[in-house]
Amino acid sequence: MNWIYLLFSAAFYILSYSPFDNKILIFVSFIILIVIIENLPSKKKALHLFIYAFIIHLLGVSWVSQSLLTYGSLDYLGSLLITLTFIIIISLPYVIIGLLHKPIKENRLANINLFALLFVSVEFIKSWIFGGFPWLLVGHSQSETIFNFIYPIFGSYAVTYIVILISAILSK
Repeated sequence: MNWIYLLFSAAFYILSYSPFDNKILIFVSFIILIVIIENLPSKKKALHLFIYAFIIHLLGVSWVSQSLLTYGSLDYLGSLLITLTFIIIISLPYVIIGLLHKPIKENRLANINLFALLFVSVEFIKSWIFGGFPWLLVGHSQSETIFNFIYPIFGSYAVTYIVILISAILSK
């Protein structure tokens, strides 16, 4: 059953971005994710986070495959293999969160902050791979919201931190 919830959680993540713009769904996505992974052992938590990230990127960057077909002179199989390899590579850093995250219940404030900081760190790593791939960052989903005053001063990663922090607090 967790896998179905994980699929819905990833779908809610994608629905918070344009053209859907259901911004509140990013919070719902993380609340579901945190509830799912909270009591899992590290290896299972890492697997769940990888699958979560894989589904998000599969849904969110599937257009890359079409671009490779149209502009890259590749056949369907080549386009699919390159896109899947790309999705796997940009989803792998999320395993770090699963390996380092501790249950929030034990030391609530410290572990909520750790979870948020780990997520920001992973987003930075993901953005750094291939010279930068900042699509589907949590902070980008919250443009044209109350967070607009944070972007010019602290940037998208600060918004990511706040969104994860709020979601983690609400998950309890």
